[in-house]
Amino acid sequence: MIRKSVGNDFSVTGDFGYRSCDQFVRTSRTAFGRLVLEKTIFDFHSLGIGYALFGHYKSDWRMEYRPYLQYSYQRSLKTLQLGIRFRNEFRCLDAIAGPLNRTRLQISSRYNGFHQLFQPGIAAEGFFTPGKEHFIEQRYTISVFSRLNNRFTNQIFYTLQRQSKIELDQNILGIQLQIHLE
Repeated sequence: MIRKSVGNDFSVTGDFGYRSCDQFVRTSRTAFGRLVLEKTIFDFHSLGIGYALFGHYKSDWRMEYRPYLQYSYQRSLKTLQLGIRFRNEFRCLDAIAGPLNRTRLQISSRYNGFHQLFQPGIAAEGFFTPGKEHFIEQRYTISVFSRLNNRFTNQIFYTLQRQSKIELDQNILGIQLQIHLE
């Protein structure tokens, strides 16, 4: 993830990645890229507009396009960092006619009272698609952040993602390097 501040109130964030999942019977791969422009309003609040592009592979590649709007609230209280993010995505898949509207809510916290090389965090995120009965996803994440210096932060995380529609649990283990440009 790369974040660049633009002026006093704007930031641009880019996020690129690859996920592979082999669960004995099926193999899937996902390559993705996201870009979001955010404007800070009222100190702890921000509004953003973004675009994500996903390539999904099971037996062949299919593309998914996700323009989105989001609201974020970030607050640091001494040694605890709290975050709330509400995002509305307009998902367009090659295989489905017409866009799907998906709503996401994420609540996260991070404790930075220990050394800067060990900052544990937790997050919960819920997804639902209006008009699609019984399609709800949840994501639960535990992580450790290591602040290497003012520009670089490393995150090691484990995520359990549950999809109620197909009763699928995905276990995701990952590493993310965050680069903060001035």
